Amino acid sequence: MAEELRRGTGGDILFRAGVRKMAANAYILVNVEPARTMHVVEQLRAIPGTVVREVLGPYDVVVELEVDTQEDITTVLRNKIRAIKGITNTVTCIWF
Repeated sequence: MAEELRRGTGGDILFRAGVRKMAANAYILVNVEPARTMHVVEQLRAIPGTVVREVLGPYDVVVELEVDTQEDITTVLRNKIRAIKGITNTVTCIWF
């Protein structure tokens, strides 16, 4: 019997022989300095495991992040997302 393999957004194997690998997911709502919006969006899209959308409303960008653990959410947020010049505020919503 062949194993079923599926790849996630970061290339991780999510299914193997019917067993799902659990992932940690978050929506990150981002405010950006208006002059830096395109630069910020490009930088966010370069982070593995992200889906990035420019939006209208109280936030400028919404990032959907999928990583292996909740600790990884913190690491990516602190070291990659908040480090981008032009980001002024973030709100993180972890989802299951």
